Amino acid sequence: MEIRDSPNGAAICPRRSLSVLDAARYRSVAPVYVRLSTRVSGAWIRAAISGAVITAAFLGSAWVGHTPPFEGRAYDPYSETAVIRALPFDTPLPFDISLVAAGRGEDLPYHAQWTSNLDTRDTSAQFNEHLAGSPRWRLTQDPPTVDEFVTTLVRLDAAGYMTHFARLAIERDAGQTIVTLDFSPVPVSLAPD
Repeated sequence: MEIRDSPNGAAICPRRSLSVLDAARYRSVAPVYVRLSTRVSGAWIRAAISGAVITAAFLGSAWVGHTPPFEGRAYDPYSETAVIRALPFDTPLPFDISLVAAGRGEDLPYHAQWTSNLDTRDTSAQFNEHLAGSPRWRLTQDPPTVDEFVTTLVRLDAAGYMTHFARLAIERDAGQTIVTLDFSPVPVSLAPD
């Protein structure tokens, strides 16, 4: 099929001729149709790229943080690592202690137990030294006067509100000093069930 130009500028098809009005209608419609399809496909491409970037960022952060789906096992809020992470960084614990056990406590949500080769007198002195230098931890009862003791502590924030409650026990057993700390965030509802 051959298309020729007529003397007045309209395209002429040998089998079918177009009027000037039909040609003008086709010229004004075609660019809008092309422009509309370009905008729609561009929006779909941007949405697909955005979704892919968000998915990649989520999976990348999960992989780096060893969180689900890349953790490999179900999260246990009372595992040894989780309990140590829940322990406030400024807890007044003695030096030279080795973690023995950590997990769910009986009366308070978290329980951690350490041993030390130091004498109970030295361990108690270190605890009292750390407690005296701590701006946040306070005793809720009179200071212990013996080397083996059980006492309760509270941790206060900068505004004076209690953030943690703890029970600390230092005792001697089988030639080693055992330091036991049961603690809870305040309110207790912040601890996992």
